[in-house]
Amino acid sequence: MYNRNLKGRRSLAAGPEARDTNRLKKKTEARATGGSPARHAPTKGQAVGVGPHGSSTRRGSMKNWVLLVLVVGLAACRQSPTELEMGVHQRVEEMMKEEDGSVVFSDLHNSKELSAEERDYLDRLYEVFFALPAYFQSESRAAGRIPKVSDIAHDYRIHPSAVRLLLTVMTSDSRMPTLITLDEASGEIRSTDKEKIDKFVETRGSEVKVSGWIGKPVPAFEVTTLEGETITEKDLVGKNTLVFFWLTRCPVCQKITPNMVELYEKYAGSDFEILGLNVDVALGLEVSGEERARFIAERGIEYPVAILDPDTRAAFGNVNIFPAMFWVTSDGTIGELLLNYQDLDTLVRLVEGGGESKAARGGDRISIDGEAETDS
Repeated sequence: MYNRNLKGRRSLAAGPEARDTNRLKKKTEARATGGSPARHAPTKGQAVGVGPHGSSTRRGSMKNWVLLVLVVGLAACRQSPTELEMGVHQRVEEMMKEEDGSVVFSDLHNSKELSAEERDYLDRLYEVFFALPAYFQSESRAAGRIPKVSDIAHDYRIHPSAVRLLLTVMTSDSRMPTLITLDEASGEIRSTDKEKIDKFVETRGSEVKVSGWIGKPVPAFEVTTLEGETITEKDLVGKNTLVFFWLTRCPVCQKITPNMVELYEKYAGSDFEILGLNVDVALGLEVSGEERARFIAERGIEYPVAILDPDTRAAFGNVNIFPAMFWVTSDGTIGELLLNYQDLDTLVRLVEGGGESKAARGGDRISIDGEAETDS
């Protein structure tokens, strides 16, 4: 499992009571409203990562202490993870044992043994996992400290056991750079590598989104193909388009390319289109333009190919599993997200469905075939 540059300087004008009570208020409000970590949620006219510090009255302080009692009371009601959460955690731990510390998210996601609720929770863990490096970065810049497991659990509204699991994956998966070290006894973060974290956030982004795409409009983007043609989200309207994210050296991308080529040829002249977005440059991989062009020529790729830029990658959720395919229907909405290898029959069924995904018809979603994510 594998992720905004959050800046901020805490005000020293207010006294410690004001700073503490405002920090408490922010955390309490986050419990009620949900969303991103409370301490990083900007308000109008406020820099990200900066709390609204100022003077505090005795009444305001008392109100916050009452809220604290309520929050602590609610937290105490859930001292253990739910049965659903424990089941998903166990699956992750079992895969770590089988894969020598690595976790292949798509294999877990594709498991027929998972319920819809378990899959949603797994997706949530995956998204939190990639948000953590930017969270570490922000905490270091804003507070000059290493967050505790309890801080992370509170800010992302997940159980501490889930946080410990994610931190363990982060330190055991060989595909991950060494961003943190853990204290074996407590499971707390012992140290962070600022340079590696900054580089990870720069190349991978501050968050990853794999859920909630179906039925949403395709995000705004603009790319230029290798032939010099500019394509935006508006150009997809009126067509059924497979937006295909791929890497030149990714074995699974290489495996699926013949299917993509055959699919494009099969439906040539129809309202079906493929837009290939190569991710090499966006991830900072050392793949030359000549190598990429040779691959395209040797594989007979004739559909449009553009070099993905960081802004477009961010618009599509900083996808980190390759290949990834967003099925965009003719009205410009996302009908399906396909991750990793797909056989030709699956792709044909999608195209011949007239741009209406199985999810849109209320049936089973097209499965994610379990191939390992790229380690690039």
